[in-house]
Amino acid sequence: MGFPAVKRLNEPQPALVDLTIQIALVAAFAVLFLAGLDALGGGGLGAALFAVLSFLLFTGYDVVFEVFASGRTPGKRLNGLRVVRGRGSRTLPWSLGRATVGYLGCLLLGLGLRVVLRA
Repeated sequence: MGFPAVKRLNEPQPALVDLTIQIALVAAFAVLFLAGLDALGGGGLGAALFAVLSFLLFTGYDVVFEVFASGRTPGKRLNGLRVVRGRGSRTLPWSLGRATVGYLGCLLLGLGLRVVLRA
């Protein structure tokens, strides 16, 4: 199965489109859960839902689009890009692994910075 080679993009256009969508969704979560539920006397429920849904959004955004939208997030679709495996197989295990490793790396970096800054 042959796929055409993709020229490397010099601009981060697909990532900027996807990040804009993610930030808009997080802002909507903030209004709904932080302001809305707390105004109704939800205590810390709004903050907890906001934290969980924001984490799921940032970890699952690429995975959901790569698996259920033929390997294309909205940013990739606008630029004519698609995520595929070398053999044309499904991307689910690969996408989940990449997302997990990426966020574990960010977590470890954050812990490392905290140790360095406390010293």
